[in-house]
Amino acid sequence: MSATERHTTAGYEATDANPRALTALGAGLALLLVVSMAVCWWLLQLLGTDDVTTEHPMTGYRTGPEGPLLQTSPTAEIEAQKREEHRQLDTYGWIDRQNGIVHIPIERAMALTLERGLPTTTPAEETGR
Repeated sequence: MSATERHTTAGYEATDANPRALTALGAGLALLLVVSMAVCWWLLQLLGTDDVTTEHPMTGYRTGPEGPLLQTSPTAEIEAQKREEHRQLDTYGWIDRQNGIVHIPIERAMALTLERGLPTTTPAEETGR
């Protein structure tokens, strides 16, 4: 019976792996690892580490705040913000006096929109002609 017939009739591999090839592969990988480590060590010695600075090269380009930016009284600040928002939304006032831009209360703006309707454009205005 030949080796080919043994593989097909037994239903499993009848021969073992080649131990010489596996040993050679393992030794080759170990040698490659040792040689790679030696090359890395040699490059580190060649390049040296004498001129390495401990300061980051980007130091001084961007500075952050001196300390944490904490709110001293968040409740008072949110109340002041709400008062300012209500002042802008519920009263009349100037946004840009030179150009004649004002703000009006929301209720009045909605009433004016109902009275006058929304602005319409023609197709020529939409394309910019």
